[in-house]
Amino acid sequence: MPCIRSRDDDLEYLKSRLPGFSGYEDEASRHIADGQVRAFAGETLARLREQIAATLSLVDSERLDALVLRCGFLDRRYIAALAHADLDAIGLACLAEHDRAIVESVAPIADGDATDLPAVIDRLNELFDSRRVPPAGIITGRFS
Repeated sequence: MPCIRSRDDDLEYLKSRLPGFSGYEDEASRHIADGQVRAFAGETLARLREQIAATLSLVDSERLDALVLRCGFLDRRYIAALAHADLDAIGLACLAEHDRAIVESVAPIADGDATDLPAVIDRLNELFDSRRVPPAGIITGRFS
């Protein structure tokens, strides 16, 4: 999908949901931002898991556990690509938009609404999978 929102809007949203959000201006801040986004998602899902463990189906329980685990580990290819990328304004906007989509996908759970957990799991896996797109997807301002 092409990046369509203002990077400033996405950064403000991320800062509102992730206190101390680092931004993307250099390699170190992009690495920290990745960890902040994954931590927000993973910690939110882990808290939910504790709250509703007894009510989850085996399939949903396993899918949730796998996603929590996925949030706990960085994708080395993604981080390496970002570390060496010379991101232009469009690439930075796309990165912010993509991270916002991750945070927005888990935000209802953080706010106490877990009514559509299977869809949230699907969406988050889709978003994390799209990070495996070659870094040109970021540099040109497109994520699949």
